[in-house]
Amino acid sequence: MDNLFARPKPTSGTAIIKHYITKAHGIIDYRFDQAQFKLLLKIPAIKK
Repeated sequence: MDNLFARPKPTSGTAIIKHYITKAHGIIDYRFDQAQFKLLLKIPAIKK
C-alpha cells in the first residue's frame, strides 16, 4: 500500500485503486462511486 502511493502515476486515483483491489483480492468490479470507494478501502484494511 505504501509503495502504491509512493509512486504517483499519470492515471486517475480510481484506476490505481482498481488495480490495487484487483491485485489484492481479485475483485473486478469497476462500477463504484466515491461512497462505495471508501467502503472498499475499509474492507481490505479490516481483513489485514
